Amino acid sequence: LSSFTYSLDGGPEVSVAGPVTIATEGTTVVQFRVTDLAGNTASQSETVRIDLTAPAISCASADGLWHATDVTIACTASDGGSGPGDAHDASFSLTTSVTGGTENPNAATGTRLVCDAVGNCATAGPISGNKIDKKAPAITISTPAANAFFMIGQSVAPVYSCVDGGSGTQSCTATAIDTSSPGTRTVTVTSRDNVGNTGVQSVT
Repeated sequence: LSSFTYSLDGGPEVSVAGPVTIATEGTTVVQFRVTDLAGNTASQSETVRIDLTAPAISCASADGLWHATDVTIACTASDGGSGPGDAHDASFSLTTSVTGGTENPNAATGTRLVCDAVGNCATAGPISGNKIDKKAPAITISTPAANAFFMIGQSVAPVYSCVDGGSGTQSCTATAIDTSSPGTRTVTVTSRDNVGNTGVQSVT
């Protein structure tokens, strides 16, 4: 051989005696030219596509509202290079996982690893700030005490409270105490929070 040259995307020819390394992201056309000692020339081109960028991920944000159940956040992913490695990654969801009977004003979703066709990866999530309330309001009954006795005709008003550490208390009501005749009475307090969790507590 007399010479062996290459050029990138129609640029100047460069002599080479070994492998040609292409490190630029995107599409590159490599033109090879070889000349023998008799002056005969042959050429060949190769198109090289390099993707160094992970997929772009976009997810919705927490809505700032209280929810009685776990929240699902919609996400999308796209890749302008080699394309998605899994077609299901184009549109997916991330979900919170809050334990029943608890309240969490800053619950986070899970995560998802999203990769393109050549192994560049990015992680979706976690998305925090989700308000999840799976707990009924706490009820305290001060009056009457359990097994208390009252006189017939005595005026006794229930004393009670309902506290909710999550979405807040929507309602808190108690049954009246009937002292018009002898017998056993049950006072029941019912409470409901702003996302529908209901609690009930009774004293006899």
